[in-house]
Amino acid sequence: MKYLLATAAVLALTGVSATGAERYQPNEALLLMMIPPAEYDKPFVGKVEEFIVNDLDDLETACRQKMIGCARRWSASLCVIYLASDDLIRKHGLPGQTIETLRRHEIAHCNGWHHPPVPDLPKIDPWSLKVSKP
Repeated sequence: MKYLLATAAVLALTGVSATGAERYQPNEALLLMMIPPAEYDKPFVGKVEEFIVNDLDDLETACRQKMIGCARRWSASLCVIYLASDDLIRKHGLPGQTIETLRRHEIAHCNGWHHPPVPDLPKIDPWSLKVSKP
């Protein structure tokens, strides 16, 4: 009897988790902002100076706002990028992202890419899984 109850509990929790996971997806706009369009997703023709930063406060100082990376194009031949280390990305950044993804994103900025406007996506309350419009 204990085994049957335990199995039923696991199945019930698994069903709730799957339903919750389907409803609570990562912010799609944020993920789309990470991937640059093809025309900007290429090597920068000039020199790229890269700094990998291990401290969020230092990164905020370099980028002039709270970010996990930024790029400054000084001229057609020089772009400086600041990137959070892999440890910082894992600890404070985006799940599943790496410094390589971040580098690709920032080099696209060196190539002239600007983020698209973020659409107003519905807000999801993870506790009740209710969706509300912004």
